[in-house]
Amino acid sequence: MIFISHRKTDEYKAKNLAALLQSKCVDYYLDVLDPSTKTAFDITKHIMNNLSKCSHVIVVFSRNTEGSMWVPFELGAAYKSDKGIGTYLTELVSTPEYLDIFPKMKTSADIDKFVDEYKKDQMLTKSSRYDDSSIILNEASGSGRAERFITRLKSRLGQ
Repeated sequence: MIFISHRKTDEYKAKNLAALLQSKCVDYYLDVLDPSTKTAFDITKHIMNNLSKCSHVIVVFSRNTEGSMWVPFELGAAYKSDKGIGTYLTELVSTPEYLDIFPKMKTSADIDKFVDEYKKDQMLTKSSRYDDSSIILNEASGSGRAERFITRLKSRLGQ
């Protein structure tokens, strides 16, 4: 499942992304929780619970994202949890330097590439194609699943 991270003011952009994922038969989680109705502790628990159910994250990024507390939190939690991550730039904006390590998607064709890589990850996870030696090799190289996903997607996006 793909977790869609966004700022409340970009909810319509996130819903458009969700509709695109749904049209591709991809499960997603889109939180439309009103943060003003919960304490920070409750929001944190809610985010972490739903993020744990997802294997990948798309961060909707726009001018509105600046100043968000929760989007960077979700991104950091996803990265720490070894999730496949991509950022979806919904307009031409300069992004914080820390986003440079993640693939930047700008078009629906880019989202298609994310979905292709996501589906490959899902097939690999469900199958037993990895033998013990490849797992040991990947662990020794320090390359986690998220980093491999990020590297593959950046390559497909020409980044």
